[in-house]
Amino acid sequence: MSTAFVTHHDCSRHDTGWAHPEHQGRLPAIARAVYREMLSLHEVLREMEGRPAGQDDLRLVHDGAYLARVRDGVAQAEREGRPVDFEGGTMLSAASWDALTAGAGCAITAADALLEGAAANAFCAIRPPGSGAGRSRAGNHAIVNSAAIAALHLRRRRGMDAVLILEWGENYGSGTADIVGDDPGIRYIALHSEASDSTPSSAGRTSVPLPRGAGVGELLDRLDATVPELLSGFQPQTVILSLGLDILASDPHGTLAVDPSDLYSLTRAVVALADESSEGRLLSILEGGYDPPAMGAAVVHHLEALAGIAS
Repeated sequence: MSTAFVTHHDCSRHDTGWAHPEHQGRLPAIARAVYREMLSLHEVLREMEGRPAGQDDLRLVHDGAYLARVRDGVAQAEREGRPVDFEGGTMLSAASWDALTAGAGCAITAADALLEGAAANAFCAIRPPGSGAGRSRAGNHAIVNSAAIAALHLRRRRGMDAVLILEWGENYGSGTADIVGDDPGIRYIALHSEASDSTPSSAGRTSVPLPRGAGVGELLDRLDATVPELLSGFQPQTVILSLGLDILASDPHGTLAVDPSDLYSLTRAVVALADESSEGRLLSILEGGYDPPAMGAAVVHHLEALAGIAS
């Protein structure tokens, strides 16, 4: 069965300005890198366009008043003809609502594809990131939390009893922790730099800090040492991976030291977890990462690992 590559052209219309780290060049860099490798990927990769999310999808995790503020910010950007600062450097533009609904819709589309047997696993190439967005706040360039939306979609609409959200990235996904922390059917485990603030671990959410300069060996060791114990008595039916590529050594805003090629072994570790716990259902969703060429190379290795072909 194939690996789904799920995206939507509206995600690239979110305009933050080219001086902003989360700029419009991120997804095209990934697309170029993937298409350069289509000779090896074309037989195992299934390209899918996400169905844009509706208001009811976003309301699975976000407050209505917050979503209204987002739409007001988008309207302001359209009136002024330029990106506007929504919250703490998280930007909105005239096309941002279309991008946000497209990204969240890609996550739902991918989740449904896994349940319906249309793909073995999936990667969503979307932006802006989502894990910093809480129920009623933006953060770390995130406005809508697509990973949490996918998890709640699986729980409330598709009848899943247990979902794991596993994240690695420079920053702790405080928004994801805020949203899913009270749901006994969702576990959230985040591997992040010690430079990032984090919420104290609780029954449903776990912070795993990594030392500055940590490389792939440290991440693999922490995955192996913490995840099985944390999942004792908890059998996820789907694994959602919030894929932060600001773990790359070349990332201008990161403190970790992972090479793009290391995404192969990291991803294979998560594939093994999904194979063991959730019949292989693994949904990967792009989060941060601000060195577009390195991100493109990393995503190629990530897709190869998802598809089970040699890197």
